Amino acid sequence: QRRVMGVKEDKNDHDVMGVASDFPDIVEGEHSSLLGIKDGEGYGTIPDYYGKKRIGFLYSVVLHVNNCMGPAMVIFPLLFQQAGFVAPLLILSLLFVLSSFCSSMVCEAIRQIPGNAQFKRRKEFNATVKHYFCDGPTRIRGGVFVYRICQIFFNVNLQALNIASIIIGSQVMDNFIAWCFGKTFALQYIPSFQFLQGAVVEGDPFFGNYFCISIGFVASLVICIPMAIINLDDNKWFQYISCVVLLATTGALLGYFCSLGLDVSNAPAFGTNYSKVLGTCIFAYAFVVSMPSWVNEKQPSVNVNLAIWPSTGVGFVLKAVFGLLGAWAIASIGTANIMELLTSQQSSPFYAKLAVYAFNVGTIIPGIPPFCIMVRYNLTNDKLCGNAAAVFWGVIAPWIFALFFCHGKGFMYIVNWSALISMGFINFVIPPLLYKMAQDQKKLLLQPTDSSVPFDAAIHHMKELYNGDDGNDTVMPPCMVKQHIDEKTGRVETTERGMSGRTLAIVIAWVMVLLILASIGNALYFLIVKKKDIVNATMLFKQIFRLPS
Repeated sequence: QRRVMGVKEDKNDHDVMGVASDFPDIVEGEHSSLLGIKDGEGYGTIPDYYGKKRIGFLYSVVLHVNNCMGPAMVIFPLLFQQAGFVAPLLILSLLFVLSSFCSSMVCEAIRQIPGNAQFKRRKEFNATVKHYFCDGPTRIRGGVFVYRICQIFFNVNLQALNIASIIIGSQVMDNFIAWCFGKTFALQYIPSFQFLQGAVVEGDPFFGNYFCISIGFVASLVICIPMAIINLDDNKWFQYISCVVLLATTGALLGYFCSLGLDVSNAPAFGTNYSKVLGTCIFAYAFVVSMPSWVNEKQPSVNVNLAIWPSTGVGFVLKAVFGLLGAWAIASIGTANIMELLTSQQSSPFYAKLAVYAFNVGTIIPGIPPFCIMVRYNLTNDKLCGNAAAVFWGVIAPWIFALFFCHGKGFMYIVNWSALISMGFINFVIPPLLYKMAQDQKKLLLQPTDSSVPFDAAIHHMKELYNGDDGNDTVMPPCMVKQHIDEKTGRVETTERGMSGRTLAIVIAWVMVLLILASIGNALYFLIVKKKDIVNATMLFKQIFRLPS
């Protein structure tokens, strides 16, 4: 009540309000259960199998740039030629804004969990869903069902991306080794033991030899497993190298495009084939689920919005510029992966081919460990298993699956369709819903009209939530809020201008539901009616790296 009235607090305020000490373990007993906190679940000590709060601003930006780029960029030149540059740029611009809001919204929802104002408690994506849908004041009937579906979608999404990235990364590594040394090797173990040789090809040098272990697979495993076992904050230098390679190779390729001369007639404003625009652009921004693991390990001084929006902005600019210049520089690209075209052309200079292989190796393989770490974090944070089992399922199991299906195409179809169905909802629909429920929770705690939430517990949560800041929603940009000084209390009051954060979350959720359903419907239409599986282009993996049909 003192905080609401603007009265300066003293060291005994917590005791007056029935809350113990200046660094409380969170109200326990009846209050904690009503706020969605289990008895005895306070701040405690973060286990060693989680990272510490050591991720600074620079590492935050690098990590987000790497996550929002990935291999998606290489398909945009063909996309711009087929659909024209207007439609892809509009969809990319829309998804840049929506994905940035979704990222900030999921961080704000985590921050508004009672006792977690400064991210002192470890709450990953699934644990946040559980709080708002199952445990907290905003819990709903059927919330456990929603939570279980989110668990399945989250793990299917990340594991599908991990397995596909391992398969593609191994094939890219084999091609890189063959390009450097003239050939690469593999050990076939079924139906008999024998050594195989492979050369540079479009896709997999050992396609059809389903049960073999290639040098590229072993090299990728040796690089990735150690980086996936350590924590996210310890991956700093690995991600720095990946980001430097990404920017350097992109710059080299953009320079090569410009040296060829740019003909805008190669990619006019409007094209004739729009079938792959929506799915490809959605996939290119499906990085929102990576935010909770980052926000739990960022330093307190790192501003959420300043880390997210510039990073996604850089990603948007790189994708748009690469797509435009690549489409204007090369007439009739004809292949979904412009990198493949550059390596196959005799006229391509050495530095361009080197940039292509460096891009493939330097961006795909370093992208595997962070998602393995996120699966591991969520399994332990969700109390589904201990750390040893989480290491197995999050880090080891994807490599075992990839080992048995690395050189065939059937499993890739399953992976691609699983990711298509799960990634949109888990990245773009659940985060704004979590933010909307966080806003509902704040309203309940500020103005408790139900005896189910004791007023002292509500006041304690609100005091902690806004202690040390002015109460701004972290997802609301400055243009959507205004501040004034209350003459009676002298406090800075913040009010929303225009659309409220809650309304914005609802709008984003509905827009993304429509876009995701349209993307899935489009893929099913081409599969059933046109007898053409465009999911492999939509998900990028087959057509980007040309797994042979």
